[in-house]
Amino acid sequence: MVAFTFDDGFMECYDIFAPVLEEFNTNALFFVNPNYIDGDAHYVENFNNTIVMTPDKKPMRWQHIKELKRRGHIIGAHTMDHYMINSNQQDVLEYQIVECKRVIEQQLASSCDYFAFPYGKLTHANKLSIDIACKSYQYVFSQSDYKNYFSFNGQVINRRHFEPFWPYKHVSYFLSCNKKY
Repeated sequence: MVAFTFDDGFMECYDIFAPVLEEFNTNALFFVNPNYIDGDAHYVENFNNTIVMTPDKKPMRWQHIKELKRRGHIIGAHTMDHYMINSNQQDVLEYQIVECKRVIEQQLASSCDYFAFPYGKLTHANKLSIDIACKSYQYVFSQSDYKNYFSFNGQVINRRHFEPFWPYKHVSYFLSCNKKY
């Protein structure tokens, strides 16, 4: 099985990726950051240049995300601000993880059951943050432990990350990693 997931809520998800997948009767899971979606020009510029280091990107806005959901795509949470959740500050983690869910659910008038923590390396999260995420979401995802399907004692589902410009042999390698749970 293959699932397509995209992080951050860039406009290219709406303009390019979703339409291409839909041509093949396939949907995706889009993990979004509500403060990026609602961000003014200064916030978006800072997010693009210093947080995710992808200059010249544009965020989807709520109308785009609602439309993707209406077309059958799944919307998941990615923290309010693409925040690295390896902090021990519970109030900050609650805001970034739980408030993110609340905002998405309020905007979409439906449940948000999926969470992917930003940056995706196992060192970018800790027990406290994973515990908060697992209490809030049905499914919690990482992206970097590609040789194992689960991490954090089976609480986190690991995604295989690849970029469209990578050679085919990279994708083939990820698909060949058949280590069991």
